[in-house]
Amino acid sequence: MNREIVLLLVEFLIRLAVLIIVPLAYKLLKKYNLEKAVKEAVWAAEQLLKKNDPTGEKRKYFVKTYILDRFKISEEELDVLIEAAVRQLNIIQKQTGQA
Repeated sequence: MNREIVLLLVEFLIRLAVLIIVPLAYKLLKKYNLEKAVKEAVWAAEQLLKKNDPTGEKRKYFVKTYILDRFKISEEELDVLIEAAVRQLNIIQKQTGQA
């Protein structure tokens, strides 16, 4: 009887851990993929549209459309991610003398 209770308790704890860890891992992976996609879209927009878009409006539109077509995210959150990626790109360009 004692052994059965221990096995049931272990099984319950394993199931509970799976129910908590799997969704958490999925959210973290999805967030990482979103941030990576935003960074890649910003870099692509920089390469493709920089000469034709001195103000950056077309580049931002390009990134927004690209991301909003692929991910469910609010425009405000997307703006924050875009600004962070642009800031990172500007720092890299400044360090390499490309700015």
